[in-house]
Amino acid sequence: MSGTGSIDFTQLASPATQGTTFANQPAVSKDLGMFTVTSGSSTIVASGPCAAGTRVSYELTAEGNTELYYFQGMLSMNVVRLVDGD
Repeated sequence: MSGTGSIDFTQLASPATQGTTFANQPAVSKDLGMFTVTSGSSTIVASGPCAAGTRVSYELTAEGNTELYYFQGMLSMNVVRLVDGD
């Protein structure tokens, strides 16, 4: 990670699919706010009940000079994707 660490978090109106692109992404249903994150730390953006059998999608948008590098393993897990709209 580099830059100021400023990231805008939003929840999307419907789940992303394998065919989802920046051009056809679901609409934003809830703005979760702007947070400053730092490498090696954890940030709670939102919390609440998890409805079994449902999927949700979130968008993270880097602000300013923030760059996030991550590795996604092959295990089944929840995934967060950083989208830079610039």
